[in-house]
Amino acid sequence: MKILVTILQCRRVTLPYLFIKYSLPMMEKKIGKKIEVHLVQHNFPINLKSRMATSLYPTEREQLVQNWTAEGKYGDSIITRHQIQNLPDPALPSWQIGFKHAINSDADFFLWLEDDAFVYDESCDLWPTLLQDVLVGSYRSEPHGYIRNAHYVCARQFVEKFIPVLENTSSWNIHKSIFSDEKNKILNKDAPRMESALTKHAGSEWVKLNSSYAGRYSSKTEGRKYLFNLLKKVCPDELDLIFLDFPDTSKAELQ
Repeated sequence: MKILVTILQCRRVTLPYLFIKYSLPMMEKKIGKKIEVHLVQHNFPINLKSRMATSLYPTEREQLVQNWTAEGKYGDSIITRHQIQNLPDPALPSWQIGFKHAINSDADFFLWLEDDAFVYDESCDLWPTLLQDVLVGSYRSEPHGYIRNAHYVCARQFVEKFIPVLENTSSWNIHKSIFSDEKNKILNKDAPRMESALTKHAGSEWVKLNSSYAGRYSSKTEGRKYLFNLLKKVCPDELDLIFLDFPDTSKAELQ
């Protein structure tokens, strides 16, 4: 089994660094093979504003990404740096680059991460069994089901299936809700967003993975607990790095 990890990065440095330092060696030991990491770094112009949270970060954040990369903090990852802009959905060009690289690799399984998410999947060696009859595995705990694009696993067949979906740039718009009914969380699978597109094209062929293996930073304290609990377990001595990317975090949350 071969695995490719793709991380979409834009002005955040910490979680990609912690993944490569702590998760990657564990995963390589589990499967007994080296795992390739592809960092897709988006140089998003400082003077552009969008719904993407990192577009509001100060200028020095862009320089910090470049500095950490030059200092070798991302190991021997393949780095693709680009300035392609698509304001309706700023992350779309990075997804397109990531999927094109993925289809040209010889990997069997693909772990996708955004730079506000972290995964420490101790069952990665079981992916061939867990995803045996499906195309996608999503780290979910909530009952309303959609594939969270910040962290998910897919089989090669899904990469092949999804590349054409990403080609129509004009059809994507992060400003549209993924729900047809916000109160009841009814997923609108035709919404022009990554989450709904992933869920629609995986169809019934996706499975929930262990949510304790993954976390994503959220504006809500309750939503952050999965991420912080995981980091406290994996790298307790480096928790303070979180403040570099998420200064709104309180000290109490990391205790």
